[in-house]
Amino acid sequence: MLNDRKALRSDEVTQGVTRAPHRALLNVGLKKYNLAHSDLGYKPIIGIASSMSDAIPGHTHLRHTEDEIIKGILDAGGIPVLTEQPGICDGVAMGHLGMRYSLPSREIIANGVQSMVNAHQWDGLVLHANCDKIVPGMMMGAIRTNIPTVYVSGGPM
Repeated sequence: MLNDRKALRSDEVTQGVTRAPHRALLNVGLKKYNLAHSDLGYKPIIGIASSMSDAIPGHTHLRHTEDEIIKGILDAGGIPVLTEQPGICDGVAMGHLGMRYSLPSREIIANGVQSMVNAHQWDGLVLHANCDKIVPGMMMGAIRTNIPTVYVSGGPM
């Protein structure tokens, strides 16, 4: 029964009559998953903040490991929600105006992670990245949210 389980952060957007519009939107966006669990209420929603990007040569392989993270969350009884975070490749950006954006991108990434987690009231978070600017930005965002977080390395930086 719902009353017999520990409350989830995501209950804020999934529980009660007043949250019917929220559930409807979630069910459209996450239609391939069954949000409700018959005896426990709604499943925990776990965000995946990934730095996969075709613009960053060292990140294109993350697409494949994202699939494994999604499978793991599903196997554990959660609902995975993937969000790609921005990233700057120093190798591409160096030697021109683009380099001015590399270090400040940490704050943009931190804000992105924090915004997605808190705006959607996720119950947990998986960070999936590599790069000396992106990883710290994601960690900063996760620390600000104070929810259970796991970091899955995308490889050497």
